[in-house]
Amino acid sequence: MGKLTKRNILWVIPIGIMIVFFIMFGPKKQITDNAYIQYVQGSTLDALGTKTLGSLADGCEKAKWIYFETSKNQDVVELQGDCAYADGKDTKIQFLVDEARTEIRTGAMLLDNKQLTPEERDDKLQQLLQ
Repeated sequence: MGKLTKRNILWVIPIGIMIVFFIMFGPKKQITDNAYIQYVQGSTLDALGTKTLGSLADGCEKAKWIYFETSKNQDVVELQGDCAYADGKDTKIQFLVDEARTEIRTGAMLLDNKQLTPEERDDKLQQLLQ
């Protein structure tokens, strides 16, 4: 192997930095099964109805539950799928869970990547969970 020169070092350092950034900030594998997802699926939102939140996936094709953590360390569980109650549109419903898994709040609801207002979201969820 050749001699280590300044020129070689100037190539190796930036490549090493790019590899480290890719490992740290690159795409992550989606988490589709953990305690947060199970907690949300088995819970109800008393203010919106008596059915469990897991029943929302019954009306969806290609439904999947995904867990992720936001940059502000908020735990989020999201239901994604093409749902009949949304006229077959791409649907995403997010639920915010506290760290101790004692409280669930509704987050955003998107139909075809258009976010519903909190009032529209709550009305829709109330219809589905009664």
